[in-house]
Amino acid sequence: MPAVKYTANEENLSFRIPLEREIKKLFREALRISLFRFSFFLFVVSFIQKQRKAYKLRMLRQKEGVNVPPFMIVSVTSSCNLHCSGCFSKVNHAADKPDMSDNELISILHQAEELGTSITLLSGGEPLKRPGLFSITREFPRMLFPLFTNGLLIDNDYIEIFRLQPNLVPIVSLEGTEFETNKRRGRDCSYTVFPSSPEGRVQRLHKSFFAV
Repeated sequence: MPAVKYTANEENLSFRIPLEREIKKLFREALRISLFRFSFFLFVVSFIQKQRKAYKLRMLRQKEGVNVPPFMIVSVTSSCNLHCSGCFSKVNHAADKPDMSDNELISILHQAEELGTSITLLSGGEPLKRPGLFSITREFPRMLFPLFTNGLLIDNDYIEIFRLQPNLVPIVSLEGTEFETNKRRGRDCSYTVFPSSPEGRVQRLHKSFFAV
């Protein structure tokens, strides 16, 4: 799929400048947090270097008349383990459409990486419902993958995958308070994702990233 070329004028770049600024702030904060775990600190330092190379590539593409966004959002599956009220995906009958194939997803990620897009937000549905997803992300160690998940499927096997692929960043979504989350998602969803037990899903995720 060829990139669309156009003049990189001030209007076209207006959305890019704040994004680039926020990405730099994000990695500065990640560097600060990573000081609590030396191995994670080394990963963050290395990844910042990769992000700088991607930024230079985007600037090069810009001079060629190709305005490349620093990140993109990919809905990797329409399948989900919940039936939340007001779900955008279900309202638009996304579940009735087939998911893109592995080859299509790999091709999109390769094209993005070649252009200089260095962050891919994985959404759904529930991304953890897509088989083989992490075999694909493993092929792109220079790309950051924030993964939006309701957290209900996270177990020790997934936590080990997140540990082995530190460029995968699980983002557990909640609707607000326990009452609001359960009202929209179903009874006890909040407790299941974030129970008071020390071995709850969110606690285990935190421990896997920041345990000394």
